Amino acid sequence: MRFPDLSDSAPLTTTEVQALRSLYHACNVIQSEWRSTLALVDRLSSQMETAEEYDQRQPFQHHVEAVNDARSGAYHYERELGLTAWRYASAHTVGFIEQ
Repeated sequence: MRFPDLSDSAPLTTTEVQALRSLYHACNVIQSEWRSTLALVDRLSSQMETAEEYDQRQPFQHHVEAVNDARSGAYHYERELGLTAWRYASAHTVGFIEQ
């Protein structure tokens, strides 16, 4: 979705249009990164199930530990991106409501 042409619509100042456009692009970037991170968490969760099943009777659990560490890091990153996305989406929504 492209940012709408606001030149002929509501009486917005150049600064207001620039702020809305900036928030719009920030939302798009963060949302895209968040979706990519969700896919990473899902993929690592599947790998974790496979590693646990394969290594369950093995004396060394390095594979399981490594995948679990990676999944944990990805999960925390996903949570941070999700919170960031909400912050920018909220600001963008308020900006459009106030016009």
